[in-house]
Amino acid sequence: MTEIQIFVDLTPLQRDKLQAIADVTLRFGCGELTIRGCRVYCTPGKSPWVSFPSIPYEKEGQTRYRDVLEFSRAFKKRLTDAILEEHGKAQS
Repeated sequence: MTEIQIFVDLTPLQRDKLQAIADVTLRFGCGELTIRGCRVYCTPGKSPWVSFPSIPYEKEGQTRYRDVLEFSRAFKKRLTDAILEEHGKAQS
């Protein structure tokens, strides 16, 4: 099995808690897949976190969000770490 390579194209922002938008390209043996619109949020005094693309829906009068893509826990951590690494570089 071919190792998946992860490339992150990060656009820094300063919109309240939203710190950046990232497009993540996954390259593997037979091609590539780009995940657009991953968001990096940060609250003062806390570590930044990543929100992957989701769609809103209403349930019992409240807006909730459903993930567009589903990843294994280990792969989601790998993607999150790659995005936060690029975010850290952009902050330096």
